Amino acid sequence: MNPNKPGKLKPALSIMAMASVLLLNGCANFQGISPQAKLMQVPETAAQNDAAWDAVQWPQRIGGDSLAQLIATGLKDNPGIDMARTRISAAATSEALARASTLPSAGLQAESTYQRFTETGMIPPPLGGTWDTNNQVTVGVKYDLDFWGKHQAALKSAISQKAATEAELAAARMSLAAAIASQWVQLNHHAQALELTTTQLKLRQRISELSKTRAKAGLENQTEIRQNELSESALLQEIQQWKDGIDSAKLQLALLLGKTPDYAASIAVPAAPVQGLTVPPENLPLHLIARKPEIVAARWRVEAADAGIAQAKANFYPDINISAFAGLSSLGLDHLLKSGSAIAGAGPVLSLPIFDGGRLRASLSRNVAEYDTAVYSYNQSLQSAFKDAAEQVQSLQKLNEQRKIAESARQSANQLQQLATLRQRAGTGTALPVLQAAINEVGQKKNLNDIQSKMTLSQIALIRAIGGDVPATN
Repeated sequence: MNPNKPGKLKPALSIMAMASVLLLNGCANFQGISPQAKLMQVPETAAQNDAAWDAVQWPQRIGGDSLAQLIATGLKDNPGIDMARTRISAAATSEALARASTLPSAGLQAESTYQRFTETGMIPPPLGGTWDTNNQVTVGVKYDLDFWGKHQAALKSAISQKAATEAELAAARMSLAAAIASQWVQLNHHAQALELTTTQLKLRQRISELSKTRAKAGLENQTEIRQNELSESALLQEIQQWKDGIDSAKLQLALLLGKTPDYAASIAVPAAPVQGLTVPPENLPLHLIARKPEIVAARWRVEAADAGIAQAKANFYPDINISAFAGLSSLGLDHLLKSGSAIAGAGPVLSLPIFDGGRLRASLSRNVAEYDTAVYSYNQSLQSAFKDAAEQVQSLQKLNEQRKIAESARQSANQLQQLATLRQRAGTGTALPVLQAAINEVGQKKNLNDIQSKMTLSQIALIRAIGGDVPATN
């Protein structure tokens, strides 16, 4: 075989491979460096694969268009959300760079140097000792065979990092939406309480008028009149508290929406009570908790760290690259484009670390520590989510029982009012018992409104804890 032909490339590769195998046992030494953390196992969830976190449906169910529009406003042009999107763009760039490392690279190189050629070198006279240009134009191709999967591990790590940033964006959106929803529920609660307390005040004022009329007729003493005045004063103070609560809630909403405090005046007070209350089962499926965006992000961080270990281990092994070039080379520009100036070559390149002062082991140890940290962070996030979800489920169960009792009390108060009204119409009773029964019924409505608001806040907290809507038992 002609040694000048490219057929010599295959034997060269074989020699390089044999050399690398002989050197592996002596140089690749990462024994004793391995992760210690154990990953908690939970059922897989579709949300981890397609990032289908529920960020729109539950606000509509709880607060209708009013709440849904507020949340949409808050998520638009929010600095925190924009920052999360920027991190996704940076992660996508890192992924593109890692993917490029798995592909061949090519480049064009051209140089022309005017120089004096030595008379005692490789170029003999008459060119030796003269001045001329040394010219070369080549196209080179390089490809890393990646026998040990270093570049693939780097790509896997970059893909996992990007998925983690996407999950973190969903977490930021969920956190902001939950905060807006919670403040909206407070605003709704204050508004409903203000309306009911105002109704109580009007009823109490009518009772005061009746008491004064009866006192003039000698049917009632001043004690009852003074008691009514005290009750009116207490209701007036309560009304002011609810008004202050509305102003505070609107201000907090404006700030959550990323607006100035003046924007609070334009926020509409909800006209209807909260709706769409659901009570979850006592034992939530684990896959619901595992879909929480923060947990999914932590899981992807573990995947990225695991790929980092594989990449660090691959650094212990030799790199084998294939490079090739073709082009033109000549002394003097007048010969550059002639066929005799053609040059070409190809061959493998082997690089293997032998003595590195412990750099590779230190690098692997760092990657292993990062993996352990990522696993512990994931496990902690999972346990925290379990705790938060369990507490909110328990709270909702207890509040639901209180709601049933409060609803029963409201119905009883309503029946008492109806009976008092019937007695008044039959001439066996006066208007005073009717008004007192009406005040009691409104009081039961206020209590029910308070419990329902607490249930909604707890429900939003549960949605935040599991990263999506809550399955109902009824």
